Amino acid sequence: MLPLKPFYIIRHGETEHNMAGLVAGGETDSTLTPKGREQPQRLAPYLPELPVKPARIFHSSMSRARDTATYLNAKLDLEMEEVHDLREHDLGDWSGLPWEDPQIRFSKDMKAPPNGESSAQFAARVQRALTYCLDNSKWGEPPLIVCHGGLFFGIGIMYNVYEAIHVVENCQLYYFEPHDVHPYFPWKIMQYEINGNELITSPPPFCATRI
Repeated sequence: MLPLKPFYIIRHGETEHNMAGLVAGGETDSTLTPKGREQPQRLAPYLPELPVKPARIFHSSMSRARDTATYLNAKLDLEMEEVHDLREHDLGDWSGLPWEDPQIRFSKDMKAPPNGESSAQFAARVQRALTYCLDNSKWGEPPLIVCHGGLFFGIGIMYNVYEAIHVVENCQLYYFEPHDVHPYFPWKIMQYEINGNELITSPPPFCATRI
């Protein structure tokens, strides 16, 4: 499981593959769309106003996460570190297929697609990557982790709450805070959204207080 330290985590902005409804795993370096570049730039001015400010940025080695992190860091001016293991689930021969293709079936026990990673292999990599980020962060100085939608499902597999984690939108910011009331999923989670000129918070469906 993960070290019990708070952290921010965000999926990259919209990509060309997202817009086209195509699979882009950890072997496909799909680029940001104009909307995908605008999303983090719109969020960036609000980040210095967070009650608990990020102290460092870790990002995936894929360009969509690296570019998103760079846009987000425009107002924070933090040290950034690339972590290769934060990349998306390697989906092998599924990459480039439309999401509705019948051979694409995700589950917490999914075997590896041809030339890809199984759910267990991916979850182990996610645990290793996030543990590295948290081990290299001080308590009270949470990192901002810029990664991919699959990383959220990897967390769900780790804690056996895979079915509770549904859609994670592009450039949706979350804050994970240790929460010992639910020891099987020891996190209280808040999501941030821009409403007018304010950044508002609310618990997502997979918040610890709802599981």
